[in-house]
Amino acid sequence: MNSIMWLLATGHITPPTSPDEFAARTRFYSLDPRAKIVSAIIFAVSVSLMTQLWPLLLAFTTSVIILLVSGLSLRAIYRQMRLIALLLLMIALPVYFFRGPEAFIAMLLRISAATLVLLVMVLTTASANLASGLRRLGLPKMLVALLAMTYRYLFIYGDEASRMMRAREARGVGHGRGFLDRRVLQTISSTAGLILVKAYGRATRIDRAMRARGYNGDLNFGRDIRMRFPDGYLVLVLAAISFFLLLLNWGFVQWKPL
Repeated sequence: MNSIMWLLATGHITPPTSPDEFAARTRFYSLDPRAKIVSAIIFAVSVSLMTQLWPLLLAFTTSVIILLVSGLSLRAIYRQMRLIALLLLMIALPVYFFRGPEAFIAMLLRISAATLVLLVMVLTTASANLASGLRRLGLPKMLVALLAMTYRYLFIYGDEASRMMRAREARGVGHGRGFLDRRVLQTISSTAGLILVKAYGRATRIDRAMRARGYNGDLNFGRDIRMRFPDGYLVLVLAAISFFLLLLNWGFVQWKPL
């Protein structure tokens, strides 16, 4: 224990940072979660209706500007976008073969712009604030509770899996020759089984603890959310940009760069 405390104090290892602590460092953290949710949905729906390359390119540029203004690190977005990029390519490749390169690029820009804005709004909001905003927007309390608990414990079980993998490596367990290697598949299956068993036991204990504290199906997030001028300004700006890009996409506005 003393050696661990020494390593923490000297900076050789750092304690894990929770997603909420990471969100608190961003510029969008203090904004009303309802404003962020509504503005992100407006922008994502508008982008999904676009078909022309030039408006989609402007939409993607807008999403990148929002990312830079938010204060999120590019490394954090890169970690979140790696799996999404793989899924995006799997979805868009058939479009390339059946509809050509222009439709392929349009599909990439459309999904990337919408996903990037949604990620920025989620990563700059604490989980409790995000759930509170969804509840105040009228989502059913059971659905909000399910999303909040899933988001909360997703990172816990991810850390649990990382600790188990480090323990295996410390005991000399190799990685195998590839993902389809028999040893790798056995490791993945045993790790997943252990995590499932631990998750079931933890869920049972949490259910008993919450019921003992009077849980009635509605989570109390304990924050009084009030809309302010910057919140309305965010919704107004993103709605105006989305409306302009839609008009540009449908041909009601003729504008191109010099």
